[in-house]
Amino acid sequence: MKLIDALQRLGVSYHFKEEIDNSLESLVSVKFANDDFHAISLQFRLLRQQRCYMPCDAFKEFIDKQGNLNGTLCSDTRALLALYEAAHLGTPNEEILREAQVETTNQLKRIVDCIEKPLSNKVRHALETPSFRRMK
Repeated sequence: MKLIDALQRLGVSYHFKEEIDNSLESLVSVKFANDDFHAISLQFRLLRQQRCYMPCDAFKEFIDKQGNLNGTLCSDTRALLALYEAAHLGTPNEEILREAQVETTNQLKRIVDCIEKPLSNKVRHALETPSFRRMK
């Protein structure tokens, strides 16, 4: 998944379209552990970008009953960023993704100046424009 994400971000994924499509087909049936927030978010985003349906039920583990993000998630910037990117691909009736989008935006804005350089640049870039809205 990380390789597919990197190829898409670099803008060269069209060279590997067949391989990526085959990998994403097999990714539809993969279930990750409930505490692997980064993997779940990345899987969701990659599949939704390819117009494959993935239910947002997996994100119920990310948000507690009060509507706040899971404490473990808040301490993992990469997972928080992955959830932010994934939340932008929700449909209007997926309330959990709208809540996640608001919460992750607030968290990322709060911590962007406290994290190290390569990741902070990635966060700033994502906050300006989510990846699925950028030119391929």
